[in-house]
Amino acid sequence: MPDRLVGTVMLTVAVIVVLAGWFAVSVVGQVDSRALDWLKARDHFSLIPRWTFFAPKPGTTDYHLVYQSSTDGRALTEWREEQLADTRTVLGAVWNPSKRNKKALCDAVRAMGRMAREVGEENTWQVQYSISYIAVLSYLSGLPHPPSATQIRFMVLESDGFFPEWEPRLLFLSAVHALPDRQPPDDATAAPAPVPAARTRP
Repeated sequence: MPDRLVGTVMLTVAVIVVLAGWFAVSVVGQVDSRALDWLKARDHFSLIPRWTFFAPKPGTTDYHLVYQSSTDGRALTEWREEQLADTRTVLGAVWNPSKRNKKALCDAVRAMGRMAREVGEENTWQVQYSISYIAVLSYLSGLPHPPSATQIRFMVLESDGFFPEWEPRLLFLSAVHALPDRQPPDDATAAPAPVPAARTRP
């Protein structure tokens, strides 16, 4: 057998071994283990992927972002929900220019929801100092509002996708913020809208 052919075969075998090993480590990498943590700590080029869309800790709840415009603390609008994802269409698989913006908004809302749970009910005020809070506030402030609206506030709610009959649970209620370049009118007399009560799970 010519030396060139031997070298080609050995190179092919080496590539197959490397790719097979990489695939095996990637499969094992989907399960938490101390040995894998040690290996990932030395994975400086992020060659070991990790997908956790469904396992080992699947998401079981949905987040909702609702907001309200007001004047001088008095409500002008009912609570309105800002959709965190567009309706899926066949065209959307090919052309979906708003997907990145929606994904960024969804990630920010989820981050606020996780932080609100982690800090506890007494410390939810800490959420307003996060980048996610500022990003969501900036996004909602840029949406169309009634001409007389001067302020805005929003809420993050959580619902169970498997139990739609359960009412959403309140995770976080923002402070009232002024809308950019808006001045309150002299006859702001609208009544404030109530905040939805947190649900109680059975």
